Formats: sequence, structure tokens, C-alpha cells
Amino acid sequence: MIAPDVYGDAKGELYIDDGESLVQEEESQIWFDFSQGVLEMKGRFGYDVGDVKIVKVTVMGDVPVTKRVDVSLTWPFTGVIKYLPDF
Repeated sequence: MIAPDVYGDAKGELYIDDGESLVQEEESQIWFDFSQGVLEMKGRFGYDVGDVKIVKVTVMGDVPVTKRVDVSLTWPFTGVIKYLPDF
């Protein structure tokens, strides 16, 4: 879910590890940047999440817009989310 500000921009981050160990052997730190209808995902992708993917993105606004996607959490991604509401 993306909740853009009045300019149509949003940022967020996701941290992934095994959820159990005190000292992590592998971890992922992923930053998301949404601007002008483009979603960019970058960061460190060290933790193996297997087949975990982002399959749906919803952009909040006066009329929420949902788009199906197929984005793996194992490498960087840049993509256009079309049919955005006016900001």
C-alpha cells in the first residue's frame, strides 16, 4: 500500500532477517521510493526470501488504484504504476 503525500510522493523501507538469531548472517534492507507514478525498490538483498513477491500495489488517494505486479524481493526493481489518480 502506497500513501502518497500531496505531491504524489511516498517513501518507505523494509528490513528482513530470519526473525530468530541475535547475530544475523544475512539480512535485507530494502528502500521504496514512489514518485510521479514510478515505484523504485533498491537496497541490500542478502537474505534469501525464497519465492516471496509483491503481487499487488495499491496507491491510496481520493480513488484508490490497485495494480497487480510480480516483483521479487531479491533484486532492485523500477516500474511504472499506471492509471494513477491526480495528485
